[in-house]
Amino acid sequence: MKKRLLFYILLSAFSFVPAQEFFPKHFGYELTILPSEEKEIKLENVSFVAINERFTLFDFYKNKVDSIPMSFEAKIMPIIEKNNLLRVDRYAYRKSKKGNPLYEAESRIWVGYDDDYLKKHKKEIPYWLSIHRYGFANAFIAMGIVEQHKNKFKLWDKKAAVKGLTPIETKEEALYFLYLMEQVFPEYNFDELCKKEENYQICTDTITPTIVKEEKDYFVINLFHYDNDFYEGSLFEIVYQLYKNGKYNILSKKRIYIILAEEWE
Repeated sequence: MKKRLLFYILLSAFSFVPAQEFFPKHFGYELTILPSEEKEIKLENVSFVAINERFTLFDFYKNKVDSIPMSFEAKIMPIIEKNNLLRVDRYAYRKSKKGNPLYEAESRIWVGYDDDYLKKHKKEIPYWLSIHRYGFANAFIAMGIVEQHKNKFKLWDKKAAVKGLTPIETKEEALYFLYLMEQVFPEYNFDELCKKEENYQICTDTITPTIVKEEKDYFVINLFHYDNDFYEGSLFEIVYQLYKNGKYNILSKKRIYIILAEEWE
């Protein structure tokens, strides 16, 4: 109950900022099948959809394209200190549409029971691309991007991020864009579920690994989000329609499974 209360405090406290500015859209999206209507499905009755391509979160970090040299630390530190960043990655794994290296950045948000902590983050909010829970009940991580142009560094706000990452032209770009904005990830491997069925309560009769369908102006992608607090440790599938200009909609959201208490012991 305490964890849930802290989450609602965070939601209400930042209500003066449009939710889509940093809250993933799927936070407030209603499940296609409501929890009260979910049925427990036996593994033997689950259909796994066959796929031709495999996508994982690790694909985003396979190829280094640049790095921040030690001599540039003095140039990056003012950005870290000014924006209260927890860290900026040393390595860049992709470039902007202008060809500039991009480094992931993170801020830690400690949620309190009053409004005092808001003052610490008000100036930082425009640079949060999305947020996600981080271990503790009252801890969140905000994702950001730092762009390097020659020997200068700039922390992107939401508008700059959309402009710098669009048009979205490849499947990999589409997957990474939604990861940044929604904190959802691709998945193809459900071996653990099959090996230890007793540790899971399966909530769907069809499991579809990530598939990216490209149309003329948009992509349709099913991705996953893991929540280990409010849904007792649940994996969700969210289907997105992502336009190549960076706009996107959620088409559906369903719970795949619940991790039972025994898994945590």
